Amino acid sequence: MNASGERTGSAAVLRSLFIEAFRLGETRFDVWLRHLNAAINNVGGERVFTSNERQLTITHWVMLTTVMSAWMEDNNPLLVTAEALDLSDAVMSLKDLFVLLDGRYTSSTVQKNLIELKRLRLLDQRGRGEKSTIHINMQAIVAVRDTALEWIRAHEELGRNFKRLTS
Repeated sequence: MNASGERTGSAAVLRSLFIEAFRLGETRFDVWLRHLNAAINNVGGERVFTSNERQLTITHWVMLTTVMSAWMEDNNPLLVTAEALDLSDAVMSLKDLFVLLDGRYTSSTVQKNLIELKRLRLLDQRGRGEKSTIHINMQAIVAVRDTALEWIRAHEELGRNFKRLTS
């Protein structure tokens, strides 16, 4: 603001940048929902998540990104085609998944969400008990990857605009 209390041009631009950042934060899971629903559709599922199910889809995000992070130790998500429908080799054991999510989710919550993600055909579990192996569908990889890339692009543009204003 200038001495008379009016907004200066740069203050108005700064305000609009912050409003854009707030909007990005509020809509980031709308991007995830779009990619998640596309993945489910691509594997033949009929479930469509809505923005009213944000907490459930956040849990799915955390579980899928946890499995994908382990999968990326030996694989490159940028090489997965949008049409790929196959399952990965074993990524981790159920016990490993419990350990990685300990402190964030109880084992019963992990089990419940694993059942849902299996039903959606985005994860698979082979075997029984804690030694069973977890496998991820390539459509889940595509959904997580494309969501993350879209978020990165949106935030990079916002960052460039902010830097231009504050330089």
